[in-house]
Amino acid sequence: MIKTEITADEIVSLLHSLGYRASYELNDINLIVSSASQGFEWYIHISVTEESEASDFLIFSHTRLVSPVLFPVGKICNQFNIISPNGVATFRMDDNHDLTEDVMISLDFSVSLTGGVADEWLEDSVSMWDYILGTFDKTVRECEEPAATDDPF
Repeated sequence: MIKTEITADEIVSLLHSLGYRASYELNDINLIVSSASQGFEWYIHISVTEESEASDFLIFSHTRLVSPVLFPVGKICNQFNIISPNGVATFRMDDNHDLTEDVMISLDFSVSLTGGVADEWLEDSVSMWDYILGTFDKTVRECEEPAATDDPF
């Protein structure tokens, strides 16, 4: 069956059929489907505000807080974005952040249903997201810098 739009209920059903736990809730802006894999919680943002509405655009998203002392967020994002054909990694650091505070690092993957897609394509998109999430985590771990054990002062 070809879909040009999908509801939150349909996304949750799809994820359940693929073996994922999933549920959705309405936040201040849109509906969000929550799920997890590989030990990481992630979300699918649906650009609608009513449970019965369908959307033709989805954004898979994962965020985590990391110490910029141990995890060079710019390097992580650059290395990931070079090797990833689909997902995009970004980070956000407030101007007044002290280097000892955590920094938010995000991973996003956009899926458009414009023009119509098959159910199998949607299943493949979930599999692609899971692969992208694993690649992102591997990149984060490979870029981790050891903590200094000696006192420089």
